[in-house]
Amino acid sequence: MSKVDLSKILTPALFKDILDYTFPWKGPVDVEYAGKFMMTGDPDNTPQVYDTVHFRALKPMSTLRPTIPVLTRFLPPPNDLHYPEHVLALILLVDQGPRILYSHGMDIDWVYRYFDVISKQFVKSLLAKGVFPDATARWTALGYSFEDAMFRKFLMYAPFIHSEDAADHALVDDNLAQLRKEVEAYSGQRDPGRDTRERDRQDVLLFARMFKAMGNGEGPPKRFAEFFFWVIRLFDAHYPIVAKYGRYPYRNDGNAREYTEEEKEFMKLTDGFGRSPMTKDEVKRLAEHVNNGTWEELSDQRPLR
Repeated sequence: MSKVDLSKILTPALFKDILDYTFPWKGPVDVEYAGKFMMTGDPDNTPQVYDTVHFRALKPMSTLRPTIPVLTRFLPPPNDLHYPEHVLALILLVDQGPRILYSHGMDIDWVYRYFDVISKQFVKSLLAKGVFPDATARWTALGYSFEDAMFRKFLMYAPFIHSEDAADHALVDDNLAQLRKEVEAYSGQRDPGRDTRERDRQDVLLFARMFKAMGNGEGPPKRFAEFFFWVIRLFDAHYPIVAKYGRYPYRNDGNAREYTEEEKEFMKLTDGFGRSPMTKDEVKRLAEHVNNGTWEELSDQRPLR
């Protein structure tokens, strides 16, 4: 049994370092820089993420399997001034960190079968208890501008959007609607996504189109309001995939799942968008582990990018 003591790992010092590499700018946020950095990984800070959290937090946490640690134990009281920052840092650690570092080969098993379970349990617990700290006032009380607060808030919803359960997406519908209203009030602009939302939520190919457009220099938008309207639409674009297929087909290899005929057609229409970069041998090995309830140790391989 693992002797890892998470109370000595999940500390305010670690949380600060995670927030520092996620939001590296000082002073007023440069929306063009921040949007490009956060959505396309340019400039690439993957080595810094690895050096900050792999050996220090994620690798030790992996030795706890199959136990799912209760992350709320490592938070201060909800009325603590820095509570929102600590919540966000933990979300970034278990939701974003593994996606940045372990998105290839056998390590991808840890993203979906372990860290995603931890992150989803964490955010749903906070939401159920009414202590999910996404009120803008909580962030501006820490000295962040409205724009900086929004850049922090939207990442808190990522575990719900990454979920393959459509009910989890519905849990934050009101939160995202509130984010839209606040950005509209701040900017004096109406979100054009209001007019396309119903159609968007039927379009299983929208997410792939939006994501590919970033690679073709078409996004993300460079101005604050347009960026957040785009983010909200990007989040919405996940829903029709889960609603139709009951999961994200492009994750099938990384979850050792067979493709249905409908999913094969989806992957064809999207040119294999988002498919886990795994060899046939790795997919076969992963299937054996999933079927047997076993794991391969999380590797120490530095990221490929």
